[in-house]
Amino acid sequence: MDKHDFNLELKSYKFKQKIAMRWGDQDELQHINNAVYLTYMEEYRIRYLMNAIHWSWENDKLILARVTLDFINQLNYHDDNYIYIRCSYLGNKSFTLDYIITDEKSDIVIISKGTTVMVTFDYDSNRSIPIREDLKQRFIDYEPISPFIKQ
Repeated sequence: MDKHDFNLELKSYKFKQKIAMRWGDQDELQHINNAVYLTYMEEYRIRYLMNAIHWSWENDKLILARVTLDFINQLNYHDDNYIYIRCSYLGNKSFTLDYIITDEKSDIVIISKGTTVMVTFDYDSNRSIPIREDLKQRFIDYEPISPFIKQ
């Protein structure tokens, strides 16, 4: 992917936040440990759902069904790392979130790309449940490019 394609791809992500790194996120090689990427995805997924979708954790429970993560470049400890998140798929009981982590110190460099599949879940019955229509509409209203919606 050339720089032009990458910049176009980033424009399809409305949610962008600076990653708050901790000194302890580094390993002895002085780059961010690979396991920490999943923590970043989790932390900022919560922020995306709360701030962009206005998720109600009391009314709408989730379970993580799948994670993919591709490491493209090393992530180092400095102040110019960002995470981008978007919803790319909206099903009846699940949705897919895409993640891009970047280094924007001097130019935008892709560090990693990942996805999570989230399932709306009833923990009392131990079963997946349909996503409420008003939640689906919040995703559609927020995203600059509407997610693929399963009918």
